[in-house]
Amino acid sequence: MKNEAAEAYKVGDIESAVRMYQECLSFDELNNAFNTTILYNSGCALAKVGKNDEALNVLAKAIAMNKEYVKVYLKRGEIYMGMEKF
Repeated sequence: MKNEAAEAYKVGDIESAVRMYQECLSFDELNNAFNTTILYNSGCALAKVGKNDEALNVLAKAIAMNKEYVKVYLKRGEIYMGMEKF
């Protein structure tokens, strides 16, 4: 499912990608490494279609799950810069 979501993202079917990423979160709720990546990918997809507030909420969940996943902080900063919240 993760690969299908990534393919949907690549071809611009962002809504499907976000839906599939959300489904992936139910696979193994205790697998923080996998779920952090899924949340990051979902946040990126939401940001791509301008759903910045939703993206920031998803990225906050990823940070809560893994405070050392640097890509999440970079994406969050990128979104804040785009929103001119700095």
